[in-house]
Amino acid sequence: MLKAIEAKGKVERCYDMLKARVSGFGGEPLVVKVGFRGGGGEETVIWIEPYDLWHELSESWWNAFGVGRPVLRGSNSITCEINFAGDGVDRRTGGLFAEDDAGNIYVLHRGRIGGGRKNIGKTGFIRSFTGELVEVADGGRTTKVVPVASLKSTNFLAQLSFFVHEVARYKKDAVINARYVGTVATDAFYVPRYKGRWARGAFDAVESSFEHGLVTCTLANILSARGALVRSDSNHDLYVRRGSGRVGIVFEVETSPDLSHIYNAVGRLFLYSSSGAVSGRKFVVAPRSTSEDIEERLKKLRIKLIRYRITEGRVSFSPEKFLRV
Repeated sequence: MLKAIEAKGKVERCYDMLKARVSGFGGEPLVVKVGFRGGGGEETVIWIEPYDLWHELSESWWNAFGVGRPVLRGSNSITCEINFAGDGVDRRTGGLFAEDDAGNIYVLHRGRIGGGRKNIGKTGFIRSFTGELVEVADGGRTTKVVPVASLKSTNFLAQLSFFVHEVARYKKDAVINARYVGTVATDAFYVPRYKGRWARGAFDAVESSFEHGLVTCTLANILSARGALVRSDSNHDLYVRRGSGRVGIVFEVETSPDLSHIYNAVGRLFLYSSSGAVSGRKFVVAPRSTSEDIEERLKKLRIKLIRYRITEGRVSFSPEKFLRV
């Protein structure tokens, strides 16, 4: 389990590492107006075009992020803040650093992204997040939090941008259609770029969460492009809603090919289908290396297996015919 970093000196070192990693990607400096709750003003932000992301980092633990190229006329809204407590535990602060047993450092977030806006808050964001939450030992208790990025990862900025875009998607959906607060919008799935291929033998919780989001969002984009009304909530990774309002197709994504993880997906499929709300097909989406034996076991349960692979940042699925809606 990850352990929250609380000592002031270590938090400061982690913060310096974070700023160095973000700044290391360069970007275009822009002097623009930035608005936030209770105020706003002219600020210098850095626009990173490949990730559709801008940021403003400070020396005092306050860090603002936004999506889309900042406008030079008018005000730019902050999508989210990743702020840190300089010492100890402060659960009113969204961001925190944590480390694993090997000493690897991670950026996490408690999910407090509301900013005082109606229908937007931690509970809805947690439900809508398409990655996977991670557990952290935090000030004498165990807490589930949202992974942001691994400071060591070659995919660091892709992970960070994915988190910010997840916040943007949730806020947009909550504002446009309050009926579906906490579910994903059908036209706003963000698929970040990343470099390299992950080694399954060194697959940590944050990398796993990022891959889960990458696969889920890519799948959602494919289904949406084919006319499906795609949603997600705390019970389902993805589902397709029929015209009658019933859930017609359900997808559960697993980033591990191990039998125990696949059975977790199976359990979720049946647990949340027991109410009768799910009337159609069930799918488990898992890595290409998932065994044929597991596929046969799933068939006996009337669950179909979709395998995925990631090559140079792109997710592909097989068999493709299963994605017809």
